[in-house]
Amino acid sequence: MNASSRKSLADRAKNKQFGTGCLRLFFLPFFLVGAGLLYGFGIRPALKILDSQNWAPTPCVVESSEVRSHPGESTTYSIEINFRYTFDDQPYTSNRYHFSSTTSSSGRKSKQAVIARHPPGSETICYVNPAAPHEAVIDRGWQWELLIFGGFASIFLLVGGLGMLFAGRLNHSKNPVATMPKTEPHSDGPGVLKPKYTPVAKFAGILIGAIVWNGFISVFVYLVFLSEDKTVPLFAKIIVGIFALVGVGLIVGASTSFLALFNPRIRLTAPTTSVPLGGELHFTWKISGRAGMLHKLRVVFEGREEATYKRGTSTSTDTNVFAEILIFESAEREFLSQGSARVVVPANLMHTFEASRNKVLWRLKVQGEIPRWPDVADEYPITVLPQPLRN
Repeated sequence: MNASSRKSLADRAKNKQFGTGCLRLFFLPFFLVGAGLLYGFGIRPALKILDSQNWAPTPCVVESSEVRSHPGESTTYSIEINFRYTFDDQPYTSNRYHFSSTTSSSGRKSKQAVIARHPPGSETICYVNPAAPHEAVIDRGWQWELLIFGGFASIFLLVGGLGMLFAGRLNHSKNPVATMPKTEPHSDGPGVLKPKYTPVAKFAGILIGAIVWNGFISVFVYLVFLSEDKTVPLFAKIIVGIFALVGVGLIVGASTSFLALFNPRIRLTAPTTSVPLGGELHFTWKISGRAGMLHKLRVVFEGREEATYKRGTSTSTDTNVFAEILIFESAEREFLSQGSARVVVPANLMHTFEASRNKVLWRLKVQGEIPRWPDVADEYPITVLPQPLRN
């Protein structure tokens, strides 16, 4: 490789790093705004509700109450209430009806019903913080606004977090012009093939998702199903129940991926990860670790197309497997621990191709069946090149 080629490669690498850094800076505000909104509109009020379950019930007198209108693009309404109470022989006043951080929202009827139950001069029970008696609330129950605004904030948080995490991949594929591999076959040299996702990466990704999701939703599960508040509407229970089932699924997925860490490791070695249409891909495998766990081993060379398009306001990705070539399959243990194989890439199929909305990908899929245990399921990217031009 000459000096100009080395400089060109260095410049491309530097530009890619710069572009990835810019993408991370672009997604950073989404992450920070989402974290701030989630804490302010979801986590902080929910923690207050949990803490107030131990506050002291105290008689109080409503001094004033009204529904206040807030004109704008659409009129919103808020509960304005002031009450006085005595705690440890000291007089106090407060204007907090509940812990929702949204001061106003649509829907006058429900707020008017609250005011009708608490007219000026009426007596009711408020809950006082013994550690800070100036802090009191009338309704310490669950508020459905916490779920709505908390979920809205979580969208910003996930978009920002995932955007920063996968900025490198986004930078690699953001060019709308289709890219094709070079027509000249090249070799990376003999080496170990790397799976698309390692077992540790799979476990870490699912575990982080399970912790974030369940940490957020557990507060609402407690408030909706375990607290003494009996006024939670049925639709809120259904929504929280669905979210809780998603959390259970993530926990099961994290547990399964953790057990998969102890699976036997399959080491694939090939002279190259690139092969032209009509060419042969040679590779060997060797199993280390608890090889005796494997009941069956299957290796498939798969070609699939991914097409991304919009359906209304949502974006969908369809996947079509157009080639599935069985290379090796056996349940005989003497053939599982190590071996070699080759596959001929059909000359009449499509080579590796990548554009902004369409991709053609080729993978070596290794599947190992393990009775009563998570199976081995790894994918190894392979670049299929166009056929070489013939003179």
